[in-house]
Amino acid sequence: MAWRLLDFGGLDGWTIQSIYEAVAKEVGKGNSPNTLINCHPATPYVCIGVHQLLEKEVEEDFCKKNNVPIVRRQAGGGAVFLDPYQFFYHIIVKNDDPLVMGDPVTVSERLLKPTVSTYKAFGCDASFKPVNDVIIGHRKASGNALANMHGASFVIGNVIMDADVEMMAQVLKVPSEKFRDKIIENVREHMTSLKRELGKDFTYGEVQKKYLPAFESELGVKLEKGEMTEAEKKNLEEIFATTKTDEWLHRRTRGHEKLMDMSGKRTKIMAGLIIAEANLKSDKLIRTTLSIKDNYIDDIVISGDFFMMPSDSLPNLENTLKGKKVDREELLTAVNGFFAAGPKVFGIKPGDIVEVIFKARDNSVGVVG
Repeated sequence: MAWRLLDFGGLDGWTIQSIYEAVAKEVGKGNSPNTLINCHPATPYVCIGVHQLLEKEVEEDFCKKNNVPIVRRQAGGGAVFLDPYQFFYHIIVKNDDPLVMGDPVTVSERLLKPTVSTYKAFGCDASFKPVNDVIIGHRKASGNALANMHGASFVIGNVIMDADVEMMAQVLKVPSEKFRDKIIENVREHMTSLKRELGKDFTYGEVQKKYLPAFESELGVKLEKGEMTEAEKKNLEEIFATTKTDEWLHRRTRGHEKLMDMSGKRTKIMAGLIIAEANLKSDKLIRTTLSIKDNYIDDIVISGDFFMMPSDSLPNLENTLKGKKVDREELLTAVNGFFAAGPKVFGIKPGDIVEVIFKARDNSVGVVG
């Protein structure tokens, strides 16, 4: 089976996080073949997942002062600092291809075999860890995101050549400077790279020389170098009209400005109103900020590094929960009904959504009445 290889080398963060959708639109239509994209960040940037709250994840002021762009991708997962020492791959497959048939964990494991093999080719004992990671020992060596849109499925991920842990800790939101030191220690404990494992620097080209034959061998395909089509280039410009905007960057808080403005304040607002926040760690993290009026959900924002398909269905879940009584049975019925209608979630369970609401209520930051 012939696949197209698009080898771009260095790209800016917005292009890296938009180009796979531009290609997916044509792959899904059958106008372009299944495609592998290789690239790396030309300059550092911060990337947040489609379901995350920018305000809760990233130190915006630090990024602005240090000219580090913040980019929101169209796939799930968590906030990451990315620099030229990341070898990126985007695997874009038409939905009717057997390679992407099965549940997302099965598909992720299948499409990450080339990544595992690449690390092994360098002499590292790598393996797949559900939902979407490649690890060496107990440390994460590759972060990946799986998404589906426009009739195509894709995995976007990386081989980490080196990791700037100190900068990563600076760009991520932390409760205190003291806690920032713990973040650095934690990242060093749970994350690794080719340089850490092998004690030397590697280049994009060196990694690609291992990755491409592993890709062909593990997936049983033949790569042929190609170029973007005019339709894909046009798609990319149209996507930029969204992804380069402030509206897209802050999309999870749009329509919830009043709630977000009140969150975290221990002040009286009005009788019977609770402003509540909480996090819950399952396989992935889920956060919620909500207002509860007379024991009914008045407004709610759900965020985190989990995965949901379709990726734009999270606001519909929030709307489903608005007006519901804070009652486990009623909320679980609403959540299960939402997912029974088609959307799917991975990294958290439907019941976790109910539990984080109750955790927030019980640890409310502003209780009024």
